[in-house]
Amino acid sequence: MSQLDAVAPHFAMAARRWGDAANLRSHYEDLAKTFESGGCSTIELAKSFIESVCITLLTEFGETVNNDESTTFYLQGALSVLGLRNTRGTDKFDKILSAFNKLSDGLSDVRNQDGSVAHGKDGFLDTITKQHARVFVLTADMIVSLLLMAYDGTEPSIRHTRDPHIRFRHLNDRIDRGMAMDAQIDEATGSLIVTVYRPQDQDIARSDKEGIEIRVSASELLYALDRQAYIAAIEKLRGLSMEPESSEVDDDADPESIEEPKVFSQPKMPTRMERVAAYEGQFSEHLADLSVYLRKAADFTTIDDDHAAELAATILKRMEDLAVIDWKDRESTLASVRLAIKRSGKLFAEDFNDEQVKRILDWLKDHIDSAPV
Repeated sequence: MSQLDAVAPHFAMAARRWGDAANLRSHYEDLAKTFESGGCSTIELAKSFIESVCITLLTEFGETVNNDESTTFYLQGALSVLGLRNTRGTDKFDKILSAFNKLSDGLSDVRNQDGSVAHGKDGFLDTITKQHARVFVLTADMIVSLLLMAYDGTEPSIRHTRDPHIRFRHLNDRIDRGMAMDAQIDEATGSLIVTVYRPQDQDIARSDKEGIEIRVSASELLYALDRQAYIAAIEKLRGLSMEPESSEVDDDADPESIEEPKVFSQPKMPTRMERVAAYEGQFSEHLADLSVYLRKAADFTTIDDDHAAELAATILKRMEDLAVIDWKDRESTLASVRLAIKRSGKLFAEDFNDEQVKRILDWLKDHIDSAPV
């Protein structure tokens, strides 16, 4: 846990809430490092983090956002779409909303007075004290907390949200239970035609009078649903081998020398695996349980508690890198996960045999359903 998380945990919660938001994640990491080192940009980073969360929320609800407004303007807009609108005194809750607006104004005033990065200051001015930085960060954390808690009780715009499909499980269940599908191939274009309709409208739907029709090409389908499969299709067209043979992996080879099959590589993903000391990604809720399993339940006696936590973090991080839907049903992806488990073990001088790899793979199957691309 970083020093920032110990004092103000909601910055990390926001970064995890939008796990695929690279900019917000990078922003959080910069703030954590700056706070720990007593850097002069703590005020600016904390203030702009609030703005980033507000703008993200506004975009999730389909609002148009200008990039030259004040922090308080963004905060008021975000709270409004979350249902927390100031009713000009008709509700006692207005006092709380007004207080948060004043806190936001205060942060901007402090930034203008004491912040040394955003606008530039005299080089001989004193830097902000640790006590002031701590108060500033705590105040910003309180605002981020309000935004996150309010967002948990709302539903963003389906048309505009970047949340994964699994976020809307209650709606997914209604559609899956209440709608049926027909599918056919357009011989002229090779596109898949899917018609979604109510079962009672089946005859009408098939005559194209009702129902929702979607036409999608093979490339669109793979790119939208499974980037791994999209890459696999490209490799097949190049005539490359799709699945690694177990005999091709030298158990005694140095882990850095093992070349991973191209089909399992994501764009911009490093081919070299590295140990992960701490993991806060989308599978972080399973970190403790997997650590216990590796240390005790799986009876891997050479792994101590610290190494078990790091090994679990390394495996889960790799699972996130290899994220695809329905991964348990695709043999090529299962082969990739097996290889990742074996290579992860080698990073910790743990030479997993086939049975141990299978036990870890079975544990992952039981706990990790799928991951959004």
